[in-house]
Amino acid sequence: MKTTENWTLPTGWKLWYEEVSNNVYKVQLRNAHGNVVETTGQDLPALLQWCVEGAADIDQQLAAVAKRNQPR
Repeated sequence: MKTTENWTLPTGWKLWYEEVSNNVYKVQLRNAHGNVVETTGQDLPALLQWCVEGAADIDQQLAAVAKRNQPR
């Protein structure tokens, strides 16, 4: 995982964010498989944390599916 300030990006996810209006931010995390977690709001640290948690949840779901699909 990559650490930036007070939060950690899940491995393989890239961060993009911009201020779309005065004190309104759009935050997006995207991985190489095309999965996207995105939100918009005013509290940038909270938005970043929400996206990081969403990305981690997607990774957990994908890992569970991959484990179920392994040959026995």
